[in-house]
Formats: sequence, C-alpha cells, structure tokens
Amino acid sequence: MTKYLLIETWNGEGYSDSTARIVETSLPNNYAKSVAQKCAGEDNDVFSSSYKQMVAWTYDIGGEDSGAVVIFPVPTNWVGVVLKPMINHFEVIDTEEHLNVYIDHITTQSEEYKDDQELFGTIHHAVMDEDIIVFIKEDLEKVAEKFKDEEYEYDHEGDGVEYEVWKSKVTGQQIKVPIEIIRDWDNIETIEQLN
Repeated sequence: MTKYLLIETWNGEGYSDSTARIVETSLPNNYAKSVAQKCAGEDNDVFSSSYKQMVAWTYDIGGEDSGAVVIFPVPTNWVGVVLKPMINHFEVIDTEEHLNVYIDHITTQSEEYKDDQELFGTIHHAVMDEDIIVFIKEDLEKVAEKFKDEEYEYDHEGDGVEYEVWKSKVTGQQIKVPIEIIRDWDNIETIEQLN
C-alpha cells in the first residue's frame, strides 16, 4: 500500500479540528470519499475534483459552512503542512526556513493572543488575522506509525497459516496480513499419544 497525505478542512463550528495525517491505502479516492461522507453526514452530497495525483472531495452543509478532504501521495521533499480552515486551503511546506516563518508567526503574537494560543503535540495553532494550523512532518510520521494498526480491524482468519484478513474501518476495504508461526521450543510440554 502507498502512503498518502490526507488533509481535512472545515470552516464551520469546530474548524480548529481540521487536520492532516498520513494514511496507507490502496484505494486513495475511496478512502477520501469515505472520510468526506462521514464529515458531510447522511443528508449532504460530496463532490469530487482531481488534479494530477491529488483528489479532493468537497461538501457544503446548510449553505454556510463547507469542508474539503484532499488526498495525494506523500511528497518526497516536505517538512510540514499548514492548514487554513476558514478558506478550506492548505499549503505543503518544503523548507525548514518556510516552516519557521509560520512557527515564528504563532509564537510571537501580541500578548492578547498568547492567552488563547495553544501549542501542543503535533499541532501548532494560531488565531490572529487568519487561523492557521501547522503540522510538522516528523510528528505526523510518529502519529501514523503509532496508530497505523488502529485503522484496521480483524475481519477473519484467512487461511489461518500464511495470512489473516483485516478490513479498513474507514472504507471497508479488506487486506491480507501475512502471519507467521513461531515455535517456542523453550516451553514444550509432553502430551499423551493422540492415536
């Protein structure tokens, strides 16, 4: 499976929950569509557009608030991503200098903003003339590694010898997970003859 950068932005109430994450999938379009449909809810349609290797699913709720889910292969040269949820926009940052401009912008705000400012974990969030959320590559990679197994759930035993079948909690796509048998010769026990 290929690694993709998944961007979710929303400009309505709760917009600060807009996020970026690294996902592994063999069906990126289906993955992004499933996420967009969950965000939009049952009563709202989602619409797709694509450009090169990027696919975007957008939705509108009540004519006032909108969101977007964008998926594309993880770039080769990048250090972070900046989300601007109020305009459903994002920017992939390709140099440390450019990333530091955003980080400095967040950490050097005037005193009235410092009380509202949050700096935590993988997200650096600023509220000023525009809302920005900065995600740093290394943090996204750590989170992806930590939670990669949580995207999938056990489906069935497969052949029980060489593989199990798991499925994506997002798309329902099944995957074969190779398994191995390890013989623990240090803890063997004798048993009665079976025949």
